[in-house]
Amino acid sequence: MKDLKKQFKSIAKALQNLSDQFDEVSAVVEGKGTPKKKAAKKVAKKKIAVKKKAAKKVVKKKVAKKVTKKAAKKVTKKAAKKVTKKVAKKVTKKATSSNPPVLETILDIIEKGRKGTSIAKLKEKTDFGPRQISNALYKLTKKNLITQKTRGVYIKKKK
Repeated sequence: MKDLKKQFKSIAKALQNLSDQFDEVSAVVEGKGTPKKKAAKKVAKKKIAVKKKAAKKVVKKKVAKKVTKKAAKKVTKKAAKKVTKKVAKKVTKKATSSNPPVLETILDIIEKGRKGTSIAKLKEKTDFGPRQISNALYKLTKKNLITQKTRGVYIKKKK
């Protein structure tokens, strides 16, 4: 903001100088003033210099905007590529992982235990957390694949 104010002030000063010089030149042309060739050349040079500076500033601003827009697009494209790569990696890991799903592992362990399998044994053999084990047991009982023999002991349901 401060930079813009400074630029506007400098532009205002330059325009004021130009208008003053223009008045002098117009007075000379109309015959009211004395002809000053050197002053007219200076005015013309200053006008050109001011126009060049203003054009450069405009060009710089446009280039800066374009550069920032392009950079933002590149950043968003890169971020999108990274996210898609991460998702693709996760999907391939899940698809190619050698670890079978939780339900299948717990069902296999329960099927192998003829007298039933306790929750403690499931924790030892699988290294799953208590939440995973309880959720898996709940789902397997809802699917009618296992039943609860006693509290904390599960067996395969007979068909």
